[in-house]
Amino acid sequence: MSNGIGNRPNCCAGCCRILESPPVVCTFARQGFAFDTGGAARPCGTRYHHECIQLGAPFSSRLKDRRGLQFPGQVQRLANFICEACTVRAVLQRELRYESNDLALLALERARLIDMLNSWSEGTHARYQSHLRYVTSFETEFGVSILTPTLLLCPPHSAAIPTMWAQQRYSLQPSPSPRRQGQSLAFGTVRGIRSAVGQFYQWDWQVSYPDRAVHDGGNRAILVEQCSPTDSIAYTAMTRGLATRKGDNSQPSRALLARHVMFIDKYLDDLYRTATEPGDRADAARAGLSNTCAWLGWFRAMELFCLEWSNITVVDPGTGGRFELPDHVGGIRFHFPLPTKTSRAVDTNLWCAYTSGSGVSPGKWFHRLRRTLGMSDFPTSDTPVFQRSGGQVWNSVYFRKTYLVPLLEMQRLQGDPYLTEYDGVTPGSHLSDVFYSIHSWRDGAETHVTRHRPGCLRKATKTEVYGHGRWRLARSSEPIDDQYTQPPVLDQLAITLYCM
Repeated sequence: MSNGIGNRPNCCAGCCRILESPPVVCTFARQGFAFDTGGAARPCGTRYHHECIQLGAPFSSRLKDRRGLQFPGQVQRLANFICEACTVRAVLQRELRYESNDLALLALERARLIDMLNSWSEGTHARYQSHLRYVTSFETEFGVSILTPTLLLCPPHSAAIPTMWAQQRYSLQPSPSPRRQGQSLAFGTVRGIRSAVGQFYQWDWQVSYPDRAVHDGGNRAILVEQCSPTDSIAYTAMTRGLATRKGDNSQPSRALLARHVMFIDKYLDDLYRTATEPGDRADAARAGLSNTCAWLGWFRAMELFCLEWSNITVVDPGTGGRFELPDHVGGIRFHFPLPTKTSRAVDTNLWCAYTSGSGVSPGKWFHRLRRTLGMSDFPTSDTPVFQRSGGQVWNSVYFRKTYLVPLLEMQRLQGDPYLTEYDGVTPGSHLSDVFYSIHSWRDGAETHVTRHRPGCLRKATKTEVYGHGRWRLARSSEPIDDQYTQPPVLDQLAITLYCM
């Protein structure tokens, strides 16, 4: 239905009597409640059978048989149940009107209720309902009270409820991504609403309640007397149900293969040699440096394009005596004083071979760029390496749009089987749609070193991959030998010298 509410026709107490399962009755079905403003609301009188509480279009589910769009059939006993009308009236602090906004809120509230209850699996509901029937029988037989719902004088209407409505409505928006044409936003995008509101309240509480705002074990902001609306049990349950219904799959950037990197390197080498203008030669050197560093260094975009000359030490072959390097081996040390994925509080160093085992040479490109820019010696300034003469600094988007995608298209037209399907004819099949991140080099290189490839001496060890990737767990979760390991420079060069 257009309003998103999928009731059965003529749903009432009568239809519930025909069915075996008892109806779900709104907590406020037989009594009125007072708005905070002092006005009185009419009793809602709502009685639902669980099969009548459904969602229609535009709500959708990836599960079969419309699961996720209706109350679980196993549920026969609930504690407090508040229908969508009572909740919306309490939040709006007025009676409902037959208009589009009020109808939309009713649909969003119903979606919230269904997602909260579907945060448990059908098997869990079936098992627990049988236990609840036993507990009810025990109460009747011995005259004791166990299942006692909280007494409510008014439907709860905290900020958590309209925030959940906002997230439910956001989940209905069409996705702008060509890869998801005709589908709604992915759950990974939708959950950003919760994070944004959570950040708002976390900042508000740490300013307003510096002696009461704390983080719990889940890194959530709480007060000793209440918690953030986005961290409430109701919100967590709704999010789990929404994730089950929408899915939580991501599509990483497609990985490059070694032959693509080699093709790009050769093309840029020819471009550098034939360029007649210093600016064109410098751009070719920057592009060659970006390609080789991204492949050998497993750089993230911020790490690579924010590099300054002072962050780099180039050790030419034959000059590495102080690092105990053989005469034929050179290296490049990258120093990251900026915040990185490794740690925002610790400086990080990375070593790469001057020339890798397969012939990829970032050292060559560093010297070419230095000479093209007229630098007599290797600079130690804070000038960005990828800054052009006009002051513009390269970024990942510019590099991929200007060099990567055109050169991959050239390889595709030459018949590269890995790239054949990305002809741009169907939505999401353009090369820029799948090679959309600097992680294409990182992911490709990480896969490359897992096997003994032609031109390389061996495959990399797990320790080498872990150290070179610069991923770090919480210190307490790392093995003690990983926490304090600082291998010699030659050992740090091994992965790029022997495995790439």
